Amino acid sequence: MASGERSSGRVVVVLSNARRAEARPRGRDDGPDADLLADGLAAAGLVLRERRLNGFPLNPLARMGTFYAGFDPVRALTVLLCDRRADLVLSIGESNITLILLLRRMFAFRPRVVLREVASRGWSKRDRVNDFVLPRVDCVQAITPHQKAWIETAFRLKAPAALVGFAVDEAFFRPLDRPDGGYVLAVGDDSGRDYACLIAALAETPYTLVLRSDARPDVPDAMRGRVKILPRMAYPALRDLYAAASVVVVPSRVVDHPSGITTLFEGMAMGRAVVASDIGAANHAVDDGANGVLVPAGDAPALRAAIVRLMQDAALRARLGNAARETIVSEFSYASYVRRFAANLLEVAARA
Repeated sequence: MASGERSSGRVVVVLSNARRAEARPRGRDDGPDADLLADGLAAAGLVLRERRLNGFPLNPLARMGTFYAGFDPVRALTVLLCDRRADLVLSIGESNITLILLLRRMFAFRPRVVLREVASRGWSKRDRVNDFVLPRVDCVQAITPHQKAWIETAFRLKAPAALVGFAVDEAFFRPLDRPDGGYVLAVGDDSGRDYACLIAALAETPYTLVLRSDARPDVPDAMRGRVKILPRMAYPALRDLYAAASVVVVPSRVVDHPSGITTLFEGMAMGRAVVASDIGAANHAVDDGANGVLVPAGDAPALRAAIVRLMQDAALRARLGNAARETIVSEFSYASYVRRFAANLLEVAARA
């Protein structure tokens, strides 16, 4: 999110996971528009003031990964002392807000606190932080209906979770005229991905798998020539990778966080035929057989059958891809996402 200041409006302090020195893409073809959300919220009367993570040594945990880096003591004190007149603090992740919630009463800190992005249970350290944070924030934003229901069941909250949703920049991720590369594409790194299932599904097929991920799944010797694992890349190169893919697959385990939703929405926005595990991150957007294909999570034979069917039927791929793009534009556009986001923040700020 980009910073913005105006003379009037509700001030929202954003605690992001970005580092101070990180740059954002600027041109329309350099990557998704980094200012879309900020500009949309500003139009609704919300002024964003971003507080990025400090590096080492100001932040002693800066080198230990995003979760630990969020416990940034200098940033927390800066917010407590310098942002006292803000209306809201929006935290992207639980660790970013922990110290502020711990010290809020001591500093008589007035702004209301909104939490976005709640990870599934399973890691004891994060679980303990979530058990402390979620009952104390003023609002928790959910990305999918499944995640909203899980949050409200798993935690004691001050108010019901707000279903704000998710979106990608559909102007950047758009259909491109590229030759069909004849490969299956999977993208992403989060812990909910089930690449072992995907590799097992493709074992008895002739198809090439392109995997853009920092994960290093086990690949049988017989498949090594058909599995290409790529590192992180610039957004234009990633978009080209989507554009030439025959099928985009989002294989996930059953988890409560929206695993794979970014890849799912990017693939759909690109007009690709998508196959996704039938979990909460996907089944609210994918209508099986209409704009994509859903398969049971962890079911390699079902996943194989879906991929083979699509790879052998170009007309079906085109039909599903066109419908997927239309779904993103009509139901999950960035503009509608910004409206929901702004309405939630304004509602929380107005609470007595």
